[in-house]
Amino acid sequence: MRQHGLDVVLIAPSNEPVANTHGVRLDLLKKRRSRLLRFTVTVAEVVRRALAYDAEVYHIHDSELLPAGLLLRLLGKKVIYDVHEDLAKQTLHRTWLPRWSRRPVAWLVDAMESMISRRLTAVVAATDSIAGKFDKVPTITVKNFPRQRLPQLVAEGEPASPACFVYAGSISQTRGMIEMAAAVNLLSPKHVPKLLIAGDVPGALAEQIARVDKLQRVKLLGWLPNQQIEQLLASATAGLVTLHPTPAYLDSLPIKMFEYMAAGLPVIASDFPMWKEYVEGCGAGLMVDPLDPHAIAEAMQHMIDHPLQAKAMGKRGEASVRRTFNWECEEAKLVALYASILQTPLAAEGSYELDVLETSAA
Repeated sequence: MRQHGLDVVLIAPSNEPVANTHGVRLDLLKKRRSRLLRFTVTVAEVVRRALAYDAEVYHIHDSELLPAGLLLRLLGKKVIYDVHEDLAKQTLHRTWLPRWSRRPVAWLVDAMESMISRRLTAVVAATDSIAGKFDKVPTITVKNFPRQRLPQLVAEGEPASPACFVYAGSISQTRGMIEMAAAVNLLSPKHVPKLLIAGDVPGALAEQIARVDKLQRVKLLGWLPNQQIEQLLASATAGLVTLHPTPAYLDSLPIKMFEYMAAGLPVIASDFPMWKEYVEGCGAGLMVDPLDPHAIAEAMQHMIDHPLQAKAMGKRGEASVRRTFNWECEEAKLVALYASILQTPLAAEGSYELDVLETSAA
């Protein structure tokens, strides 16, 4: 938001130095693993630091900070709540909660979120379905799309051989790592298929992948900088985003799906109803049951056997990102919200101060 004349301060947890490449002021908190300490000590520290800046707008990105948002609002501050997930649905699947307690806790969480949010200035929701929960407060939907600056990386002509499938992003079992690994091991050896996974893989999960990867077709690349990710996408046959059907993912729009599309790659995606609009709607890839390695392998094989069709899917996805599924379109909604709250046009320069608050994810 700096280009629109806002001074931005990011208050966020980190126990390591963070590179500042965007001219945003960083105010780093100690990152605490204990949920109790995050709910108490971290929230209190966030409020103390936030008040010290006396910002004109406070933008909270974590449900743990709702009490802090309410306190700031009671002190007369303008507060935006940025909602990334359906909190009540998420609570029903919190493994650290005893099973018997999840439903009543989910009800309490939903009631707390509803009660606090309607007292805030505005809500920004990541999807239309989440926005539908907040009808008592001004709400806009801002989707997590990539910037248009990502170039089309897939070269013209026949796709490179051997066949290479890519997953790049956060790593966990519920993001489909085991099923992906099993699927690539089901493919015909004729095309020497490979699965390249870019991201930090926990040791226990890496061991599980190794047990499934009987033909040694999976390569764990670890964390890669953006430039290397772009090179990786440029050599791929398709991008994988076969997340499990958990409440968090069913109501989400993963940016990696649109980054694959922006790079001109066809996608193989989970067959979630919300995602169909974006994948099937523009013909950008194939949708599969993410829990079925055979279905994923079938989609992979289809990409290998029909390279021109796969190329056309990639081009349609890339065109859709340039036309609609991009951050520039979504940013305009956010800028308009800030202009409305601040009651002033947002020009190229100015002195309005925006505070962005985060704690670690639960």
